[in-house]
Amino acid sequence: MVQLAAEGWSAPRIGAHLGWSAATVHRVLRAALQPRTQRHQVRLRRPQGPRVAGAQLQHPG
Repeated sequence: MVQLAAEGWSAPRIGAHLGWSAATVHRVLRAALQPRTQRHQVRLRRPQGPRVAGAQLQHPG
């Protein structure tokens, strides 16, 4: 997620690509920006149901 954000992907696009919600992507990116001593463990839970259609690996652009 962090790498894709660094490459200019938006949170909704990252979420759709990886099968996560945009809110989860925002939470992970915020946690990644925190100094190491202030980071809280980010718990990720897989969404229920099938993956988002069209979520194949693609390079932006």
